[in-house]
Amino acid sequence: VSTCICHVQPTAHKAVSSARNDMGDFAIQHNMDMIRRWQMEAERKKKRLIISSQQLLYIPFDLSIFQHLVVLDCSDNMLRGFPDSICKLTALETLLCQRNVLRSLPSSIGMLTRLKYFNCSFNLLSWLPMEIGNLQSLEVLHGVHNDITALPASLLGASLKKLYIGYNLLCEFPCVNGPVLLTLDMQMCNLNLFPDSVCKLNTLTTLIISNSF
Repeated sequence: VSTCICHVQPTAHKAVSSARNDMGDFAIQHNMDMIRRWQMEAERKKKRLIISSQQLLYIPFDLSIFQHLVVLDCSDNMLRGFPDSICKLTALETLLCQRNVLRSLPSSIGMLTRLKYFNCSFNLLSWLPMEIGNLQSLEVLHGVHNDITALPASLLGASLKKLYIGYNLLCEFPCVNGPVLLTLDMQMCNLNLFPDSVCKLNTLTTLIISNSF
């Protein structure tokens, strides 16, 4: 029986190690280059950051470096959550995160007091944080096609004008006084009875509740 013994020279080990380090350095540099490119694009597009359709599992940077953003579009990815640093985007007016796999929203989202338009449709959300009621400027909320079972009463603040919450698992609508809601979409929900609280929405002009009972 013959035996073949192969000796690997130390230089080969060093070459492999060096190659691995180079690959790691390349990945880090690639990520940094990508972030810088997004920063430049955000500035060029008048404080708009578009990172949609990138197959992102998470936002790969600290959002605080974009603290002057007005529009953030991270839709059509595979995001499972938002970092708490989203609270640093105090100038944000439009947040688009539809078509991801979000299961919850951070309570820090309530610090986006300039947010006017929020779309979190087509996710896996089962609830909305109470702090969403702190969004004093919120006018339009799209939250269709989730698994939301109840809405916090704080959501229906004085500024909310359009609420699209159809295709969820809602059983009731919160009792509120004095909102200026103009449009309410609750179609294909899990309502057993027409909610009396909706009758108190004196400013309502459009109500969609088809196939909800």
